[in-house]
Amino acid sequence: MLVLSHNPLSIGGTYLFELWQEGNSLVVEGVVRWSRPQGVANEEEAPKESRYRAGVAFERVRSRERRDPWPTEVVQSPTRGRPVDRLAVARQTLAEADSIHVAAEGLLDVLEPMFERLVLFRCHASALRAWMGRGRTLRPLRLQSLEISLDQPSMFLHLREGGSFFRGRLPAMPVHQDLVETWNGDLETESVLVPIRIGHRMVTVLYADTGDEAPSSEDLDLLRRAGRLLEESMTRLILRQKAESRELGDSPVRT
Repeated sequence: MLVLSHNPLSIGGTYLFELWQEGNSLVVEGVVRWSRPQGVANEEEAPKESRYRAGVAFERVRSRERRDPWPTEVVQSPTRGRPVDRLAVARQTLAEADSIHVAAEGLLDVLEPMFERLVLFRCHASALRAWMGRGRTLRPLRLQSLEISLDQPSMFLHLREGGSFFRGRLPAMPVHQDLVETWNGDLETESVLVPIRIGHRMVTVLYADTGDEAPSSEDLDLLRRAGRLLEESMTRLILRQKAESRELGDSPVRT
């Protein structure tokens, strides 16, 4: 299928697509075969707000009960686990991860039973884009198209400028309203934002909320410590990748 999007899709990447028609929806999995900026081919019928085109090969229909990087339904545990247990599992999971993407997914898997919604954002130049998420009410396509400008006032801008975390109700600002609308929510829900940094540069932000309940001090402590684990894992994996690149560069050329 042909997909029009605001952001480029990774060639070879697997994505979930929610197809809508007359009030009915279907979640399918597809692999991106090609992706390019809009305008290189015949674009007369393409919406002007879409900036990228991608060709997607259909793989299969996905169950709404299955756990996916972009779930539309997730069966959550009936009871909340103890933070110390979650951290121990998270530490082991991230230590065994062989890529940043696997580490991030593993962390969300560990934290998921304790929170209503979890979203990881990645920094791109002057904006944040949704990377992956967990939660029953998350709308994958809405979230994937969300772009949070760091040029506008928001708690995300506060974090980029050095804030260590945020807990409470997000202030009534357009950026925050755009975020909660991705799950048809409102700004009455209390949440936690935790920045993940490499050195002094913010590279990722973790959003979490506990639904109708306000996040507790224990929730905040768990999320901050989990964020540090992800930060350590990302740093380790980046350094390993650089070391492997240097080794390849130093290898003698065979003729």
